[in-house]
Amino acid sequence: MANLDEVNLNIISLLSKDAQTPFYKIAEQLGISPRTVELRFRKLVEKRIIIGSTIRIDIGKIGFVGKSYIHITTSQDANKSLLNEQLKKINGIFLTVEIIGNYDILALLAVKDLASTFKVIEHIRKLPNVEKVDVSFVNDTIYPMSRWVNKQMPLKRTRNQRCSF
Repeated sequence: MANLDEVNLNIISLLSKDAQTPFYKIAEQLGISPRTVELRFRKLVEKRIIIGSTIRIDIGKIGFVGKSYIHITTSQDANKSLLNEQLKKINGIFLTVEIIGNYDILALLAVKDLASTFKVIEHIRKLPNVEKVDVSFVNDTIYPMSRWVNKQMPLKRTRNQRCSF
């Protein structure tokens, strides 16, 4: 584990509450210079302690009605990493992780409608080494977002704009 001092822990804490907090506001709260915050932030990124930031959006306002938790059981000799990569390529799936318990993989699917959800589930069931698929639907539409946003909703950018997650 990285040895973090109180200043670094406070920077992480403030950014975890709002990743868009300007360095000067963090500096004001901690009683240090904005340049110190910037340098420490860069070091935290270099050391991969901070590996990105997320936004939270209400995807219900852009046509989604909820999310499905897809619980997948694989065959005993399955390459779970390969299956995870295949799942990530399916439109609407924004998170896949290997889990421990009754299932081997959990995937989260943004749901527009029931018909498209059934198509995704059938597609998953046909993937190699998938033995069982159970699905739970939740009508909550608030998501922490990441690169999935770019895949689902490509933004037009001018030459000088940058967007990264």
